[in-house]
Amino acid sequence: MNLHGKVAIVTGAASGIGAEIVRLYLEAGAQVVGVDRNTQAVPQELHAKHPAALRAVSGDVSVEQTAIEYTRVALSEFGRIDIMVNNAGIAPVKPIHMHTPAEWDAVMNINVKSIYFSARHVVPVMQAQAADCS
Repeated sequence: MNLHGKVAIVTGAASGIGAEIVRLYLEAGAQVVGVDRNTQAVPQELHAKHPAALRAVSGDVSVEQTAIEYTRVALSEFGRIDIMVNNAGIAPVKPIHMHTPAEWDAVMNINVKSIYFSARHVVPVMQAQAADCS
């Protein structure tokens, strides 16, 4: 995979699938903004290995301000956005009828509403980039 010249934003980047996506994108030549609610939003070893190509944004993706911030960081640090990976998600492990309303709201806000926030702030950037290429 060749992602040289591409800029990606990956949510849920601190561990698991998100951290692996960040690693693979960096190895493929992309510049990456990793986003996570953890204060260390990307694995330290990735940041140490790719300091010029990796930026971290710590924030809650269920809050619109986080989408504003990772969009701002991608543009100010790398000048564009080509890839948006909405990987952040939660899944309380119990039957749905046993979820509290607060747990259900958290699931919907992180797993669904955060994608809307990404679209609201990242899609216009991508559309403007596409218009500049035509």
